[in-house]
Amino acid sequence: MVSEKKIEQAEQEKSEKKRPLSFIIVCLVGTIGSVLGLMLTFSSDSSVVGTWYPPYLGFSAIIGLICMGGLWTMQKWSVYTYLGLFIINQAVFLVLGKWTILSFVIPLIVLIVTFPHLKKMTNPFQAEDE
Repeated sequence: MVSEKKIEQAEQEKSEKKRPLSFIIVCLVGTIGSVLGLMLTFSSDSSVVGTWYPPYLGFSAIIGLICMGGLWTMQKWSVYTYLGLFIINQAVFLVLGKWTILSFVIPLIVLIVTFPHLKKMTNPFQAEDE
């Protein structure tokens, strides 16, 4: 027989792990941005930067999509991976002279929205306490 205390505890844990509305918005916008990045990979405009840039852009967009999936499922690794992608992309844009305020602000908003929720997110590499 399941006690009321365990039921209440399970309901509380479920509500604590519930995906915030801000995550839904970030995931939708991030997914759209990543898909647009993938489409840009195959345009002639991306080749103008250099022959290495289209594969880099495609790789970056795919990692972005994977991170959005991780954010959707509330996984901690997705925040840290997105942070790494953000740092690398900023360095690449600065070196290329293609840095813009939007290339900085939009990913920064994703990080600002997600970092405060890290405690609510799960870590698939850590055993859950019973």
